[in-house]
Amino acid sequence: MSVLLEARDFYVSYGAIKALQGFSLSLREREIVAVIGANGAGKSTFMNAVMGMVKRDRGDVFLDGKKMSSKSFQVVSGGLSLVPEGRKVFAPLTVMENLQIGAFPRAGKGSVSKDMEWVFTLFPRLKERVNQYAGTLSGGEQQMLAIGRALMARPRVLLLDEPSLGLAPIIIKDIFHELRRINEDGVSILIVEQNARQALLLSHRAYVLQTGRLLKEGPSKDLLHDPEIKAAYLGTRGM
Repeated sequence: MSVLLEARDFYVSYGAIKALQGFSLSLREREIVAVIGANGAGKSTFMNAVMGMVKRDRGDVFLDGKKMSSKSFQVVSGGLSLVPEGRKVFAPLTVMENLQIGAFPRAGKGSVSKDMEWVFTLFPRLKERVNQYAGTLSGGEQQMLAIGRALMARPRVLLLDEPSLGLAPIIIKDIFHELRRINEDGVSILIVEQNARQALLLSHRAYVLQTGRLLKEGPSKDLLHDPEIKAAYLGTRGM
């Protein structure tokens, strides 16, 4: 598979704090790649830097080998769509209105109604609540809506920032199952997760971030059995 997305040599600072220090990553067509690490490792900073939401001191993003803009609206129209940490749905708007807003950047990218039906197929609960205000949904339903809203932009790459945060295990299982279906439908996925086990079980390859630097990378199935990763991130010392 050819490389679809590449982030090269990312440096990001918050004043004197070095959040990312030379981190690079690649994502192939139809691949799921995870970035795992502890709180403060730089995972969310990396996602926001890819999307142009925080300024990079250095580093570039390439899609199909072409350098992307650092302006967020051009990143989205160029084929990347982010599901942000904490979901950030538009609480005073209905489910339908949130999905329609997600379709705003997609000029000329096919039928909006067809893709809305795709979202409803993935998450039937959203169809049941289509006229309900997003702020009244449960946490799991809001996460489904945030993913659906991102998909309405018809992205080539879906980026997810901590999608399991604050959700019950059974809801996490359901959502990760649908992420596999989304990937099988041709959308490449980049996910950052503190829940390392779930991320490694979902993904094909993974990168381990530690204080803004790459610690390890490789096939996810190998990292699942790596003694250092098991001890540090999976809570399975000596297993």
